[in-house]
Amino acid sequence: MSKPRPTVGIDSALHGFLRKAGLEDALLQHAAWERAAGELLARHVRPVGRKNGALMLEADTLHWQKQALGMKARLLPRVQAEGLDVLRLVIKLSPDAPPK
Repeated sequence: MSKPRPTVGIDSALHGFLRKAGLEDALLQHAAWERAAGELLARHVRPVGRKNGALMLEADTLHWQKQALGMKARLLPRVQAEGLDVLRLVIKLSPDAPPK
């Protein structure tokens, strides 16, 4: 009689796959950002990485960049409370944004 194999849950398997593919941090950033920013802002301003203690964000229009910049002081503690180890937020306009 053979020993039964331990089963691996889909969450655990997906987490392992993302870690091996180097996508785990990006997924965590997106999830933490969406919870901190709220659905509407997160739809227009997205994390694109972390660099030197900063969460790098890109806005899809100038309007949303200005909105996020105006909320920056309130957003940083929210992002930190979601578990992202960042010291500041850098909010830039996406290169794909429509012209002014």
